[in-house]
Amino acid sequence: MDMINGYKILTPFKMVNGGQCEWAKAEKDGAQYFIKRFLRPTYPAGGLGSPETQARQRKECEAFERHHQDMRRRLEAVSAGDGNLVTTKDFFRYKAHFYKVTDWVEISADTLDMIRSLSNMDKYTIALTTVHCVQGLHRANIVHGDLKPNNILIMKTPMSYAARLIDFDDSFVSGDPPEELIGTMEYYAPEVLRYMKGKARGSDLTTKADVFSLGLIICEYFTGKRPKIAGKGTAPDTVAEAVLNGFTLETGLSDGLDNLVQRMLQLNPNDRPDCQEVIAELKKLKTGMTSGSSHTSDLPPAPKPGPVTITTTMRLPTSSGGSTIVPATTHDRPGSGASTATTTSSGIKITSTMGKPKPAGVPTPRTAEVAGPPTASTGTPSPSDEPKIKITVNRLKPS
Repeated sequence: MDMINGYKILTPFKMVNGGQCEWAKAEKDGAQYFIKRFLRPTYPAGGLGSPETQARQRKECEAFERHHQDMRRRLEAVSAGDGNLVTTKDFFRYKAHFYKVTDWVEISADTLDMIRSLSNMDKYTIALTTVHCVQGLHRANIVHGDLKPNNILIMKTPMSYAARLIDFDDSFVSGDPPEELIGTMEYYAPEVLRYMKGKARGSDLTTKADVFSLGLIICEYFTGKRPKIAGKGTAPDTVAEAVLNGFTLETGLSDGLDNLVQRMLQLNPNDRPDCQEVIAELKKLKTGMTSGSSHTSDLPPAPKPGPVTITTTMRLPTSSGGSTIVPATTHDRPGSGASTATTTSSGIKITSTMGKPKPAGVPTPRTAEVAGPPTASTGTPSPSDEPKIKITVNRLKPS
């Protein structure tokens, strides 16, 4: 096997990133690594090319090495004590080419397929941990520059899920990108696309470019695809082009999450939320899912004046193996802020509670407590401004 600067190459080099670089598996001192060889720029060798050409190539190589070494130092400071970033272990030039070495990590090609099979609660967890990783970069004023599902490793942990970011080849200090960016065009922000075409300044490229990419990724996590481009005329190839040309984006997400992603995909970077805002909104939406899965209906509070009547019907099993329908009627208690009524049938005590606190005198369940559907169907209250309803079921002790 070949040796490169002390690294034993274990596998043939495989070309990636459209021919910009190639990678292989390597080993050094008993540890395994991921080694990447950059195919450009190349350091001038021998007498090839004119002195002017060689001088220009050396200048490009010096700028390339300076940028990568600077980012390596910055990322090391961010990742100290944090395993969420798979950062550079070594960077060097060997003969004409530059090499980057990172820890070896298994990369799954079916990350999106795996995420698509999960519950929405798990998807929220993965979205949150992904944005949290990126937030660590942004706090250090670093733009990842190539966020996409393949550069976010999602791992199952005993309690939840964790994310790790890889591939910082296109990372840069916010507002100060290198002259040449590569990245992945499908995940470009509009300002990055304009910069690549020479129509935007480097100062326009900030951490908000990553937020745009995250919006696309979150959409993929929940729907399995990037937003649909809608509008008159031929749809552009990328979302960035669509936003630049005024096309409409259809995410296929629920209202709350759609609103967040649409904000993340705004044309003007200043109109996009930062990672802290995205995290706060994702937490809010996730919490809403948790409370929404409760069997307690979130209904508007009941009006204070006048009596309110609520009728609840439940079908419950009997000791003989059949079932019985048990009605319970509740009347408002003026000034109490809550109301209760109790019906007893077939050894079952039903207590209906309306309002905020549990009133004094309502017994603590001995066997089970059921709140609302699916074990109860609640009739329509009068008036229409309904309070929160809770149904408590107690099996009575034998007399």
